[in-house]
Amino acid sequence: MAKMQRTDRRGSTPLRSVQNDGSIGPSPTESFANNLPSRHRSARLWHVVFLASTIVGIVVLTALLFNILNSAFGLAAVQVSVDPATLVVDGLPIEDHRKSSWCRSYRTI
Repeated sequence: MAKMQRTDRRGSTPLRSVQNDGSIGPSPTESFANNLPSRHRSARLWHVVFLASTIVGIVVLTALLFNILNSAFGLAAVQVSVDPATLVVDGLPIEDHRKSSWCRSYRTI
């Protein structure tokens, strides 16, 4: 069966709800209004959490993009431990030797 509701003089806001068993309890509007501040606090908290996670995600993705672009187009610094001019065998640079003679020379170094 349906619930009966009493309203104020203007007939707009329900005051309380009469249950089928005759007991009187808060109306659905009162229950909603009583719970509203708690729902607003919860919504504000989740709004801050999602905003913070979005900002962190944007910062991390920007750093990743910078890292990728720097790897692709950045300058490459090469630091050699042995001067290439000193790699001469029998008076010829290493590039001019054949592969087999280069392997023998490499084993002796």
